[in-house]
Amino acid sequence: MTRCIRFLAVAAMLALAGTASAQNYRPAIDSQRLRLDPTAHGSLVLGDGEVLEEGQFRAALTGHYERSPMVLLDNGDLRGRGLFADGSKQTQLLRERATIHLNLAMNLWKRLELGLHVPAVAYQYAENHVRGDTSINHPTQGGIAAPSAMLRYGVTSERAGAPLASAIAVEVVFPWTDKVDYGGEKGFIIAPRLELGKTFGGLRLMADAGGQLRTKDVELTNGEKLSHEVLGGLGVATTGKLRAELTARGAFNFDGLSQNAELLAGVRYSFGEGEIYALGGPGFMESPGTPTYRGLIGFAFIGGKKAAPPPPPPPPDPCAAGQAHTPEQCPALDDDGDGVPNGQDRCPLEKGVAENQGCPDKDTDGDGVPDRLDRCPSVPGAVDNQGCPKDSDKDGVPDDKDRCPDKPGIPENQGCPPERAEIKAGKIEIKEKVYFDTGKATIKAQSNALLDDVAKLVAANPQVGVVTIEGHTDSTGSAATNRALSQKRAEAVKDYLVSKGVDASRLEAKGFGPDRPVESNKTAKGREANRRVEFTIQNANP
Repeated sequence: MTRCIRFLAVAAMLALAGTASAQNYRPAIDSQRLRLDPTAHGSLVLGDGEVLEEGQFRAALTGHYERSPMVLLDNGDLRGRGLFADGSKQTQLLRERATIHLNLAMNLWKRLELGLHVPAVAYQYAENHVRGDTSINHPTQGGIAAPSAMLRYGVTSERAGAPLASAIAVEVVFPWTDKVDYGGEKGFIIAPRLELGKTFGGLRLMADAGGQLRTKDVELTNGEKLSHEVLGGLGVATTGKLRAELTARGAFNFDGLSQNAELLAGVRYSFGEGEIYALGGPGFMESPGTPTYRGLIGFAFIGGKKAAPPPPPPPPDPCAAGQAHTPEQCPALDDDGDGVPNGQDRCPLEKGVAENQGCPDKDTDGDGVPDRLDRCPSVPGAVDNQGCPKDSDKDGVPDDKDRCPDKPGIPENQGCPPERAEIKAGKIEIKEKVYFDTGKATIKAQSNALLDDVAKLVAANPQVGVVTIEGHTDSTGSAATNRALSQKRAEAVKDYLVSKGVDASRLEAKGFGPDRPVESNKTAKGREANRRVEFTIQNANP
């Protein structure tokens, strides 16, 4: 009998020792990383800065499947199993889970909104395992997981004309343990965040950022703890009845437990006051609660929006027969009866012509050419010259005042060429020579009067275009020296003409030296003729 008692005592001590050394592989943790946005205005999972309109509410029921959100690594660490997670041997603490989410949202007052979330675990499964001296059995099959409530205040709204929608939201997850494994924590989770949204054409861009604060740390295995986290997300969605969305979400903790990120793609279709939707995508890294992938499908109902008051009866049509109106109100009518509709008529109450945009033709100078067709509307002219006085030689002096109507001249000479220069056949013909100091480019004073006439003729006749000033020499001396001298003399003439008011852009100086003689250089008379300045018109305007 004594031996039996001793045996039982030793067995009990060993059992107690084994129990004391066993790890807690089912910590009180809310492993549900995904929380659907109760309003779902821009995205199913991200807030976009907008709230429900006054009197509106939204109710949604969503089925949710997760694969491997909780695993136990070979070293005893508790982790998730997203892509790029630790590939070492793992024990599946939560191989798969199916959850039904009930979401409610309602506008409480103007820009203030309340959201409620109740998740119900319908099924979760993991294989039985024995780890060391501890047996890891199936988790509880189902039950209500930690509920949450959220308040959201819309700061700005695109619906109200703001360039950007923005809101501040605070979500509180309530303490919830002993109801369903991995479905709640011992303390509160408080999650404040800022939400932003902007529409560009048919796309809606969204972003939110905030934190997840725990009033009690979650005690994991191997002495690890999970405390506060930084949360954020980005999303883009199309608009309209059939919508697609893509969101990226992440969480960063300071406890050395790896991180969490997810990429989710979804599609939504609305009809009447209802909507159906589906969403899914992979998880990344291995923070506890990160699944390999998840998928969701659900239905939502939006109601309670105040009906718009019936529109007032339309006012009588001002364009109907007998109704008073302004031409601007009735662009299709023709109030002045000139054949030009009011919307195209610059003078809708004054009869005119279509060519003048409905305004009457005016002939200020009384020459029989309407102002709209008259190039000289204030000076009587000829009909066949577009209302301008005839100027056959185009020297700016009308024929009726031009003493030389067939020869371009200058106004000071009543349209006749000056005494010493005349425009003829592509050239300005000078009746004297241009004289320079011997071997120099200095113009002698005796040539100033000649060049003054050339300047007046060029300035008064812009139709001659660009004039080339050509400098020429005889063959006496070095050809290179003569070319340089002729270039300098041509430039000296150009400078003189510019000083007399000729636009420099209409003059070009070129020195040809002895290369273009007009007579033989073997005689003194020929050499004298070859020493010359010529004025050539490059492009005469018609």
